[in-house]
Amino acid sequence: MMHQSPTPPTLQDAIAHIEAHGTPAQQQDPRKARSALALHGFEGPGFDSFPADLEVFDRKVPKLSGKMPALQRQIHAAGISENTYRQSRRAARRLIAAVTGATAEKAERRSREDAWTALLARVDMLVRNGLVLPIQRASLPALIDVCRQRRMAPPDLTPDTVSELLAGRDTHGRKTLRKGLKTLDSLQRYPRLRDLLPPGQVTPAPKRTGRLATLPLHLQSAVRAWVNRAARTQVEDERYGHLSEPLSDSARDRYRAALCLYVETLLTSGIEVPEPPDLEELFTRARIDLVMGKWTSEQTHAASTNFQYVTDLASLLARNGVADADEYLHGLTRVMTRLQEGRAGG
Repeated sequence: MMHQSPTPPTLQDAIAHIEAHGTPAQQQDPRKARSALALHGFEGPGFDSFPADLEVFDRKVPKLSGKMPALQRQIHAAGISENTYRQSRRAARRLIAAVTGATAEKAERRSREDAWTALLARVDMLVRNGLVLPIQRASLPALIDVCRQRRMAPPDLTPDTVSELLAGRDTHGRKTLRKGLKTLDSLQRYPRLRDLLPPGQVTPAPKRTGRLATLPLHLQSAVRAWVNRAARTQVEDERYGHLSEPLSDSARDRYRAALCLYVETLLTSGIEVPEPPDLEELFTRARIDLVMGKWTSEQTHAASTNFQYVTDLASLLARNGVADADEYLHGLTRVMTRLQEGRAGG
């Protein structure tokens, strides 16, 4: 007889779990969570189809950080404050973390008495004496939590192990960890801390192809080929293709950045890219709409930057012979509010 895998929990399961086992304070979270969920079209009784998965939740209910005009307009139109949205979103995350065990696991890691605990105690002393900024201290817990998940102490952090920590994470995740790594590097100037710190500098140097390196190998090769084809002067007659001259490094970097961000957005949205990848398949209208929707809702870049990415993608597609997607992207710049803002701002 075949054994069936347990059914993954849903948001409805998380609510039921808290209602049955939560503290009085935790039992307020289902009510608090509804504002953020409803804003993105998720309301009961349909919570039984919403997976209790923090990665899925973060994609579907984005965090409000910094200036995110589209999300901020959506929040204001719903008649709630930005602070209410943040609180509601945190309540929903707590529900999911509780039912999946993530809350208990994180609490266990925080309670550990280890080398990180000793380091934090000394850093706290420096903060009290005004030698370390509170914002630097605040950058450490996220890094420490990831290291504790992997049973890594400070001396285990080296350029190689740090590269493994950063690999496969989204832009926000990498930035968060890099802040903690920079703080560790800045603490090296205090001799009394060196016995608790990594053996050397651990913040990776910026890479011109940083986002490219996070993609699967078969996609890295394809991206390089498409960028190489696009970043050359165009000739009308194929017979003279061998005379096509390479464009500037800045043009090549722009094409690479736009294409890597597009592909990364597809991958983090759960879209599988077959091997070998096909440019026309990557840029179907449905997939373009998905990516543009994510860029609009998450607002991780300025509107002018998003507009530049779209125009660079359109140019890359045209230079690789994908005319339909090129025309569709150009059309979006005239109808999407976010891209219109970017055109005006640029």
